[in-house]
Amino acid sequence: MADPNQPRENDVILGGDLAGDRQSLPLHGVMLGGLEGVQRLFNSADERHRVDALFQAINHGKAGLDLVIKALTDPSDRVQWAAYDLLRDRPEKRIKQRLATLFFTSTGMNYRPLVTTLAARKWRKAEHLTVAILRELCLVSDTKRITSDRIVAIACEDLLMIDRLWRQYSNDRFGLSVQVELWQKCDRARWDQADAWILFGRKVGWRSGNFLTGDYHWKRPEELTFSLRAPKGHLPFISGINTIEAISDRFDCCQHPSYKSLSR
Repeated sequence: MADPNQPRENDVILGGDLAGDRQSLPLHGVMLGGLEGVQRLFNSADERHRVDALFQAINHGKAGLDLVIKALTDPSDRVQWAAYDLLRDRPEKRIKQRLATLFFTSTGMNYRPLVTTLAARKWRKAEHLTVAILRELCLVSDTKRITSDRIVAIACEDLLMIDRLWRQYSNDRFGLSVQVELWQKCDRARWDQADAWILFGRKVGWRSGNFLTGDYHWKRPEELTFSLRAPKGHLPFISGINTIEAISDRFDCCQHPSYKSLSR
């Protein structure tokens, strides 16, 4: 007959020093039984205990899984990441749907500041945050431009996250995929690449000029229109016309069925 004073499988043990074999209750330790013990541990003010609770909870069926899902909104980033790591490869549809609503990716990028800024419609600040995020993802220093050859370094989940957030908070007026769709139409409409660039620049408002004087130029970042009155696809501005083709190619890759099957 099992000793009721000794730990059972999936019991949570806090503190103390191990005495004898691993199945014994540690000296001065506290044993918390089953899922109830996991829940008590998860309610601890110590984030380390909450992380420990998650690794125990995953062994307690649906109720334990629900606790891990709940941890995705924990105040501690450490607890959130632990929950994400436990859930990211699980096949359940409800988990995949929940993970799709998060504001961080497996690359370690937290998009909550961008979400807050976009929700407040602070378009200029959101533009700067987006460029800063892409610099980090592309391993480009603050003193250098993001070039086409660095775009391939952007993980698909980050590219799609940035696009989703811009589209969501601008009602589909801004976003990388909005720009890609416009660019591909312009590219098909013109044989000459330079003509396609000019057509695209006019559509998204990156190129300005005076018809009477013939003074045309590509806008600098400080000349952009940071409001919803801007043309469709005006933002975000990632090195302007110089990277639109690379972004388009990267989107095609990320939208390819082979990538989608891997990300399910």
